[in-house]
Amino acid sequence: MLRSVLAAALLLTLAGCSGKKDDFETCPDATGPAPAGYKVILRLRGGTNVQGVQSLNLITEDNEKYPCINYALQTTLTHKNNDLTLRVCGTTPAATCKPDTTGPANSSTSVLGLVGGRYNLVVNVRGRRTTGVLDLSGSLFTLTTADSTVAAVRRR
Repeated sequence: MLRSVLAAALLLTLAGCSGKKDDFETCPDATGPAPAGYKVILRLRGGTNVQGVQSLNLITEDNEKYPCINYALQTTLTHKNNDLTLRVCGTTPAATCKPDTTGPANSSTSVLGLVGGRYNLVVNVRGRRTTGVLDLSGSLFTLTTADSTVAAVRRR
């Protein structure tokens, strides 16, 4: 029990988020709500690698342009019953940067263990919130959000 509590605490510390409703209050690089027009784009990406191992990931990227294409988006995805909460806190600069490689910050979270279910989704983006649905119950997986000014869905 103690080991799982410590692991959860470490995960939250590394991700830079807390369970508070106003995530920007606890994110290390966010001093307030996101700038006007800031949003994230969500998509599902699945596949099978050369060893035959399947993957299904929730890809989250923001709509900002950073000096390096490999900035990390600080996110946490929590799961309780049929409810998922995705928290987007901010960004972490790339450790190394190639010249002329600008792009958005992004993160990838495995959702392979959720296949077979339909989940209510809450997306918190630096003080703003929207709801949606992640449906992994059928042969065609779907992801929707209610407010695309907070979190939009990219089909591919």
